[in-house]
Amino acid sequence: MLLCDVLVEPLDNRDLEVLSARIDAKAKIRELDPWIALFKAIFHPVGVQRLRIGIDPGSTCAIAIYADNILVWVEKTDCRSIPSKIRWIINVTQPKDYIINIGSGTGYDIVAESLLREGIAFTIVPEEGTSRRQHILKLRGIVRDKDIQAAMALALYYE
Repeated sequence: MLLCDVLVEPLDNRDLEVLSARIDAKAKIRELDPWIALFKAIFHPVGVQRLRIGIDPGSTCAIAIYADNILVWVEKTDCRSIPSKIRWIINVTQPKDYIINIGSGTGYDIVAESLLREGIAFTIVPEEGTSRRQHILKLRGIVRDKDIQAAMALALYYE
């Protein structure tokens, strides 16, 4: 018998179901959507409490998403696709709460308008110094893109 904390079980593969029957897990997760299964497994047993989303606008938007202070997503994308990306991440993480911070730089109006049309609440925050904030400086060797760094700082912005 194999032991583990969390097992993500297959829904439709008989061979894997036989194997999972020989695994003793504290929790077993069965989900059709692999993204939902992944986040349920990572944040077991309480789930995601808070998403912190930072958006650095520009010709393309950088987005950084923390789930309970764990960086779970970074991406550069078309600014008009931000509402659907946010709806998707909320759906797969199923957080209790979320906040969205948009940088006040050039292009914020495009993101703000698209979020308003979708009824998604957000805060516009100052961008000055976002890539020089102390917690972001530590990541410079790992995350080289300045727009992603700014989005990460915006996600972690506290008033």
